[in-house]
Amino acid sequence: LGVEIFLVEQVPQQMVDIRQHYYRLYDQGLTPSERSTALEQFAVPTNYHRLLQQYSREFFEQIKATTGVKLINFDGSFCNDTVCRFGDITHGYYQDADHLSTVGALHLVDPLIAAMSSD
Repeated sequence: LGVEIFLVEQVPQQMVDIRQHYYRLYDQGLTPSERSTALEQFAVPTNYHRLLQQYSREFFEQIKATTGVKLINFDGSFCNDTVCRFGDITHGYYQDADHLSTVGALHLVDPLIAAMSSD
């Protein structure tokens, strides 16, 4: 058919509704620097995110190997070596534990365009 098919892998799942974390950050009267540190402490560990996604990623890799489907992975937009962030000190990337907020979705526009534009 001459069409490209893209599968978008799951963004990191947070383990709790992130609004609870933001309430804590501001209720405790933390400085911006302390908030930034606390955000890292509340975030889901990168290795746990990878463990949660292992089955589906292996499945998608099998599909990719046999069909030529292209996979899009957004881990680099949320995760570093230790944690998968759920936001910064002013904006949450999620509206709950699983679903991206508008800010979170907008955070993926450039990586999505880049992934769909590359060969």
